[in-house]
Amino acid sequence: MLQGTDADVTRFITASKDNLDVARSWALIEAVLATDQVHYVFMDYGLQKLFYEHAIAAGASARRLNDVFQYPRGEGAPFGVIRHWRGHRNHFHVRFRE
Repeated sequence: MLQGTDADVTRFITASKDNLDVARSWALIEAVLATDQVHYVFMDYGLQKLFYEHAIAAGASARRLNDVFQYPRGEGAPFGVIRHWRGHRNHFHVRFRE
């Protein structure tokens, strides 16, 4: 979810710390994760950093961060539900369990 002048644009825009509504976007991701049906969330590694920092500030435990995020272990690390996927700086995908 974007904010500011980018919020109402109907085409994909690269998300950044300047235009991403991290709190609302994180709330959406958390709601999806709470279903316990998510295998992976694919997003750009740089965006993971923004969400990771937000989760820390919101009081998320180290265990929760370790389970949820691939960040800060590197783009290729085989850990976390939220994983890097090239080309996902303006959206994310959710892969649900079968």
